[in-house]
Order: sequence, then structure tokens, then C-alpha cells
Amino acid sequence: MSYKGCKVQALLMCIADVITVGAGKYGEAVQSYSRALERRPDTTSLWDSLAMALTALGRMDKADAAARQDPIVLRPDSVKAM
Repeated sequence: MSYKGCKVQALLMCIADVITVGAGKYGEAVQSYSRALERRPDTTSLWDSLAMALTALGRMDKADAAARQDPIVLRPDSVKAM
């Protein structure tokens, strides 16, 4: 698959996740974000989204752990963290 194809696939997955969360299907969203993070563990927005979905499910310990895996949190000297 081409680079552009990968971007389109990622965008479509993102849209599907937003719809899932918007419908209150947080368990499905957690599964989706977890699968995506297996492929792209360096993606800040995925860690943030996973933490929010876990929070909505009341799984605060796991939400906190997910938030702490965010690459910006792990590298506070990052330009994005400033």
C-alpha cells in the first residue's frame, strides 16, 4: 500500500473511532485504539483517545496508565511538550 493509502486508511479509522465514541461505544473504542497503538505506539492522539475512552468506562487506573504512555509525557523535553 502506498504512503497516501496509509494516510487514507488512518483517516478512515479515525473517523470510525469518533463515530464509535460518539455513539457511546467506549468498549469498542478502547479495542480499536489498542489495536492502532500496536501499530503506532508513538502516536500521542491515540494514547489520549484511549485514556478518554477508559475514563468514560470508569477504568481510571488504566486511563492514567494510558495517559502516562503518551510520548510527550515520556519525553517532556520534546518540542510538542513545550
